[in-house]
Amino acid sequence: MKKLSLFIFIVFFSCISIKLKAQFAGPEFCDQVNDFNGGTGPATDLISAIEGAFGFFGVEIHIVPPLSPNTPGVDAMCNPGFKGSRDPNAKYGVGNNLDNVHTRLFSLPYSIVFENIISATASAAEVWVIDTLSSAKFDFSTFHFGSIQIGDSTLAPFEGNPFQNFSIINQRQLHGIDLKVEATFDILTGILRWHFSSLDTITYGIIQDPDRGFLPPNIDGIEGTGSVTYFIDRKNLPSGDSIHNVATIIFDANTPIQTQTWLVVVDTTRPNSYVNTLPINSPSFFQVSWSGSDIHAGILHYDIYVSENDSAFKLWLRSTVSTAAMYHGIAGTKYEFYSIATDRALNREFPPIEPSNSPDATTITLPAVLNLKVFIEGLYVSNEKMQPLLFNSNLSVDSTACDSIIVELHSQSDPDNIAFSKKTLMHTDGHVTILLPSSILSHSYYIAIRHRNALETWSKNAVLFNSDVTNFDFTSP
Repeated sequence: MKKLSLFIFIVFFSCISIKLKAQFAGPEFCDQVNDFNGGTGPATDLISAIEGAFGFFGVEIHIVPPLSPNTPGVDAMCNPGFKGSRDPNAKYGVGNNLDNVHTRLFSLPYSIVFENIISATASAAEVWVIDTLSSAKFDFSTFHFGSIQIGDSTLAPFEGNPFQNFSIINQRQLHGIDLKVEATFDILTGILRWHFSSLDTITYGIIQDPDRGFLPPNIDGIEGTGSVTYFIDRKNLPSGDSIHNVATIIFDANTPIQTQTWLVVVDTTRPNSYVNTLPINSPSFFQVSWSGSDIHAGILHYDIYVSENDSAFKLWLRSTVSTAAMYHGIAGTKYEFYSIATDRALNREFPPIEPSNSPDATTITLPAVLNLKVFIEGLYVSNEKMQPLLFNSNLSVDSTACDSIIVELHSQSDPDNIAFSKKTLMHTDGHVTILLPSSILSHSYYIAIRHRNALETWSKNAVLFNSDVTNFDFTSP
C-alpha cells in the first residue's frame, strides 16, 4: 500500500513541478523567486507540503526551485536592491537582416553592438564579446580587427599586422579608471574574443565598485553603448550558400546573451532580362515593356537601351524599377531596344556583345498622316464626286485622280509663317492624304488649300496635331 501511495505522490509531484516551471516563466516570475528567497509565499508553502508528504512515507526529499535568486542574471531582474549592469545587444553585417542578405562581395564586415541600458542599476566593469567563425566559410588568413567604439570614444588596433592580437589601455577620465581592451583571434579554432576590463589606476585590479565600471547606464543614448568591428573574407563559396553567425556578450556576472543570427547568402549569379516583343509597326507614342528573373536576391532595377534608325544604342531609362514605360518616338523611325538587369546583390547582367545584331525588340513607327476631305467647285459633278481631270488628260493611270493641290500648314501664333507645304494628289471623292514630318506633332496650325489660280481656302480655326493621324473635313460646316 505504501508503494502505491508513494507512486501516486511521485506522479503528483511531477505534475506540480511541471506547473511550477511554467509559472516561473510567466508574469509572476519575480514574485515566486522572492518567495523562495524569503521562505514565504504560496510557492514555498506548496513545496513544504510536498516535502512533508514524502516524509510521511519515510522518504526525505529536498526540492530545489528551477531558478533561484542566486541564478546569474536573476538578481538584476528581480531584486530591487541589487546593483548590476544589463545588456541588450545586436550583430550586423552586410545588408539588411530582415531580408535574406545576399552579397557578391568577398570581404565581409561585421559589427557587434552592446549597451548598458538606461534601467541598469550599475556600470559594467567587465564585458566579454565572443564570436566563433567557421573555417568552412571564412578564410582566416584575411581576418583583421576593426575599430572599437566605447561611448563617444573610438579605439583602433595597433598598426602593422592586422591579424595580430592586441591590447589597449585607455584612460577613462570620466570614471577615474583605466580601460583595458584585449582582442584575440585563434586561427586554429576561429574563436574571436574581446575582453573589456575596468582597472583601478593604483592597484590595476578589476574595479569592484558597481558605480565605477567603464560602461555606465545609457542615460544620454551614447555613454552606455559600445561596439566592436572586424573584417574577414569569405571563401569561394558556391552561389546560394549561406553563412550564419552569432556572437555572445557577457556583462560582469550576468548570464551570457547571444545576439540574433546574422545571415549572409552568397550570390554571384547574374540576372537575366529582356524587352518584350513589339509589333512590326507602332504609333510614334508607344508602350515598351520588359521583364527579368534572378534565382537568389531578386531583381533590383533595369537599365533600358534604345537605338534609332540603326544608330548606336544609348541609355533611355536608368535604374528603373518599373517594367513598362511609354516611348515618345518620331514618326517613320526604326527603334530597337534591349535591357540590362541588376539584382539586389548588385550582380549586373552581361550586355549583348553586338546589340545591333540581336536586339530584344524592334518596331518602326508609322509616319504622321493628315487626311483631308475637300471639293473644288469647278470640278464637282454630283453625289460627292469630282471629275477625274488628270486621268482624262492621260496624266495619271489612276482613274480616281482628280487634280493636284498644294496643302500648307500655317503657324497658329504667326499665320504668315508657313511651317509645312506640299503639292499632293486630290482624288475624285475629295480625299487627300499627306505624310507629315514628326516635328509637326504637338502643335496647332491653320490648314490652307491652294488649287491652281484659285483663292486659298483656310480652316476657320487652328487644328491641333496631337496624334499620328489627323483628320479634317473642309466640306463640313
